[in-house]
Amino acid sequence: MKKVLILLVTVVAFGFAANAQNAIGVRLGGGTAYGAEISYQHALGAANRLEVDLGFNRSKDNYINLAGIYQWCNKFGSTDFGWFIGGGLNLGHCANHGFGVAVAFQIGLEFTPSSLPLQLTLDARPSWEFLLPSECGYRGFGWGGALGVRYRF
Repeated sequence: MKKVLILLVTVVAFGFAANAQNAIGVRLGGGTAYGAEISYQHALGAANRLEVDLGFNRSKDNYINLAGIYQWCNKFGSTDFGWFIGGGLNLGHCANHGFGVAVAFQIGLEFTPSSLPLQLTLDARPSWEFLLPSECGYRGFGWGGALGVRYRF
C-alpha cells in the first residue's frame, strides 16, 4: 500500500510540474561570452516570461554577470517544441577593473516535454557592451550561444 501511495504522489507531482510555468537550471555557453550561468525563468502570462541569469565568464578576467531578458514565447503547433525571442540588459563586474553594462538580445529554440518537468534550450545571445572598462576586454558587439537545462515547477 505504501508503494502505491508513493507512486500516486509521484505521478500527481510530475503532472503538476509538467504544466508549470517557472523553471530553474543552468545555461552553459560559448562564443565571446563563454561560461556557466544559473538560470531562472518566471512566467509573465501564457506566452511571455522573464529570464534572469547569474553567471561567471572566464573570457574576461573573471567577469561576473547578471542578465535580465524579457522573452516572447511561441510553440510550433501542438508539439513540445517552441521558440523564443527577447531583449534586456546585462550587468557585470570585472575583477579589479569595475562594472560593465550591455544591451542584450536572445533568440532560441526549446524542447519542453509535456510528460516531464524538464526544459532544454539552445539559444544565441548577441549583445552590445558600452560601459565595460578597457582593462577587462572588448567593448562593442559580442555574442554567446548556450545550451540550457532547467527543471520546471
